Amino acid sequence: MGADYTALMAVIASEGGGLVQLHDGQAVRSLAVWRVFHTTYCGLRCEIDDLITDPDCRSRRHGAVLLDWLEAEALRSGCRTVTLNSATHRADAHRFYFRQRYEILGFHFSKSVRGDGTT
Repeated sequence: MGADYTALMAVIASEGGGLVQLHDGQAVRSLAVWRVFHTTYCGLRCEIDDLITDPDCRSRRHGAVLLDWLEAEALRSGCRTVTLNSATHRADAHRFYFRQRYEILGFHFSKSVRGDGTT
């Protein structure tokens, strides 16, 4: 994604999004992008856009440490809920989220719209 990713992160930051990184020495081992916003169905919530851990460093609690930090940040921000989306094929990630006491409470539906009258 390169420069496009940098530009996207600038937009996300300008909209109030945050980025947190967990370092082990000089290397980033895990990172998360999150936002806080209001919804009609759960009030003020913290949504985790991305939670990424270096594949060579999995099962070392890096992701769990970041989730703990994000949950504390959500509380500091006045949120009652932390949410995240995970692609249906990410079975290893789902096992991790279940271990962290996250629940599947509904379905996230998505539809691509192109603006040219077709979908």
